[in-house]
Amino acid sequence: MSNLSELLPAGAGAKSAEFVASGTLGSGITVALQSDGTVKAIASDAISVPESVGSKTTIEASGTEDFGVAYDIDNNKVVVSYTDRDNSDYGTYAVGTISGTSISFGTPGVFQSAATTNNSLVYDPDTGQIIFVSVSGAASGKSVVGTVSGTSISFGTSATYEANPVYWLGATYVTDQQKVFIAYRRTNNDIGYGVVGTVSGTSISFGSPVQFSANRADYVRTTYAGSSKVVVVYKDFGNNQKGAAIVGTISGTSVSFGTQSFYDSSFPCNYNNIAYDPVNDKVLVIYYRSYGKGVVGTISGTSISFGSDFDFDQTNVQRYGLGIVYSALTGTFVIVYPDASSSNEGYYVQGTISGTNVSFTSRTQLTTTEFDWGVVTIDNTTAKPIVVWSDDSLGYATSLVIQLAYTASNNTDFIGITDQAIADTATGAVIVQGGVAGSVAYSSGPGAITDWTTADFTNYQQAMTYDANAQKLVIFYKSGLNSNNGYYVVGTVSGTSLSFGTPGLVSAVSAQWMDITYDANSQKVVAVYNNGSDADHGYAVVGTVSGTSITWGTPVKFEAGAVYYNSAVYDSSSQKVVISYYDSGNSNYGTSIVGTVSGTSISFGTAVVFESASTSWVSSTFDSTNNKIIIGYRDVGNSNYGTAIVGTVSGTSISFGSPTVFEAAATDVISLAYDANANKVVVAYRDTANSNAGTAVVGTVSGTSISFGSPVVFQASGMANQLNDITAQYDPSTQTVLIGFRDSGESNYGKTVVGTVSGTSISFTTPTTFNENTTQGIVMAYASNQQKIVIAFDQQGTTPDTKAFVYTPDTTLTPNTDYYVQSDGSLSTTVSSVPAGRALSSTSILLEG
Repeated sequence: MSNLSELLPAGAGAKSAEFVASGTLGSGITVALQSDGTVKAIASDAISVPESVGSKTTIEASGTEDFGVAYDIDNNKVVVSYTDRDNSDYGTYAVGTISGTSISFGTPGVFQSAATTNNSLVYDPDTGQIIFVSVSGAASGKSVVGTVSGTSISFGTSATYEANPVYWLGATYVTDQQKVFIAYRRTNNDIGYGVVGTVSGTSISFGSPVQFSANRADYVRTTYAGSSKVVVVYKDFGNNQKGAAIVGTISGTSVSFGTQSFYDSSFPCNYNNIAYDPVNDKVLVIYYRSYGKGVVGTISGTSISFGSDFDFDQTNVQRYGLGIVYSALTGTFVIVYPDASSSNEGYYVQGTISGTNVSFTSRTQLTTTEFDWGVVTIDNTTAKPIVVWSDDSLGYATSLVIQLAYTASNNTDFIGITDQAIADTATGAVIVQGGVAGSVAYSSGPGAITDWTTADFTNYQQAMTYDANAQKLVIFYKSGLNSNNGYYVVGTVSGTSLSFGTPGLVSAVSAQWMDITYDANSQKVVAVYNNGSDADHGYAVVGTVSGTSITWGTPVKFEAGAVYYNSAVYDSSSQKVVISYYDSGNSNYGTSIVGTVSGTSISFGTAVVFESASTSWVSSTFDSTNNKIIIGYRDVGNSNYGTAIVGTVSGTSISFGSPTVFEAAATDVISLAYDANANKVVVAYRDTANSNAGTAVVGTVSGTSISFGSPVVFQASGMANQLNDITAQYDPSTQTVLIGFRDSGESNYGKTVVGTVSGTSISFTTPTTFNENTTQGIVMAYASNQQKIVIAFDQQGTTPDTKAFVYTPDTTLTPNTDYYVQSDGSLSTTVSSVPAGRALSSTSILLEG
């Protein structure tokens, strides 16, 4: 069976690789790569998206020209820059939002309070910012970093990339070097130069300009072309106005250039532009010479060679406004242009590269009015080019959205074509269509659901942790078939499979309100429960895992009173276990106590009250950045508000800051997780004042305080309210927070939702169902050696009802982040020798060689 690395395009376009068939496949069948590495025919539920053109929208009803445009993947926004002729030629921007094939824009703003020309925009995927490049009123080259928020942009300080007068410029982002490259003509000598920019925070700085042409360079444009390379195209005015190109290599803050080549030796060649096809590892240059022309360029080292030119439109396109962009989803170039022989109306065509040839579709009309200064960018996750131009004789800034036609499948990981018939389970060849940006799920949802007891039930009283030393899961539960005694079972994770040992007794007493945590210092697990055989007093016991068995020390009483909502967490800084609970023996006050593990025993300091009022729904987590314990709870004494507090362990004691309300309304079913990547605390809960909506909020710890962003709903209604009906778990492998919950609005099904923290907010995927039966008691643990989350739950009404599975998420990618293929075939940000590509969105990736 093929390694995923064989799928990655290496500059030769589609290629063949061998895979094991799932089901019998005929020759020429379109197939999808599945999560287990096999391929199967794409089902009939494939989604065909037809091509369409949206209606044009006015960005600004004033005289405009010299447009730049970029798509901000982080914010899903279109950013436009232009010269506002009716406002002293100031450099102006507008931010647009796409809905279907419609686009709307916020109020325009100014990015340069001076006359600007030659506006260009670059999206920096590593910082998520927009780089504005232009020529200022003093004719020097200026650049500024913009940060998009809603439909507004805030700016850093403007920087100069060229102190001399500048004209004809192009800019691009060099992905593997994380640099901005600008090519331009210096007008005091008309020579072409290139310069490299580095973004840091909201600033940009530049290296020294490097000359690339010996003669006057007009219509300068550039594109990134993979492997730290850029290609600059221009009209060599001093060489009979031929179309010229040169390859630049970016290294740090410098650029070096190879030898100039001509893409067209006839003359003159005007209005050229360029884009890169990463699948075929080719560039397409478009320009005007008698007709609209296109020519394919192939890079070899620091040189570039060209095939024969082709006409994309045999009409007069001699006018500003030849725009080009590559669509990763369709594998085509989109070219927008005016037809000067037909009142400068706007059109577009698509071009497809094959070798050094390019074929073009018939043209489609964009506008029946004047199309001037046209530019185009693309939302590659949906194959939607966004076109911007100056419309009509009034010069209004105008935009529209094109939807390109493509076919997607609900189960597609990667699309290829069989070149022969393949029997079920046999190995055969598949022509791999490299570079497709679509759903690249490296697995999907739950593995096989496994019973962890042969005949037992727990209701919702269970807890789970992972012993990193023994590399085992430990589930601590109330055995409904054994007098409600506390029992354990040890599980082993292998890929997406689970196996369990024989359950054993923890303590021969009625146990509930249980929790369990792993003490990394002592390499022991600590089980916490209230002892129903001792008036519900609080107890803890230390366990040593060996194989699939555990030996337990003597249980130790930590609270001589009834305790409920026990939450245990390990503080890796102080190497202590902290248990938080509500103390029924002390007016239900919120209380914490610090435990020290020694051998097979645990001892405790003095209990400390963190809330001198009735509390419930206590949950805790450890902030490993600030070395703090964070406790979330329902403050019954304050209108049942959701509240959190920060604790600091010192020796065998713990002290607290002041409580902070995270939800000024009645809350319950609270669960906390710490996102180590974002350095934030995520609180998941049921908002009973908002139709029982499943809600989450992001907390930031500072000293002994915690502050919160705005709550975000992940499930609008129907949340249940038993213990463990909402559980949050951080997944370091995907840098996301997984929330499991019982959906009482849909037959009490078990569901999960994936949250990604950004700043003080969190965004969520659509919830998915993992169990279409009555589900409760959802608990989770992260198996670090397998980089997998395991979910255990109770399936009510079955015997046994004790269920568990390995959760391997659908691709939940961080946009603009590089991913690598791991040894188990999964994707991760952990650097390996096999790069997969860069995430375009949370569910799509542009595969790279």
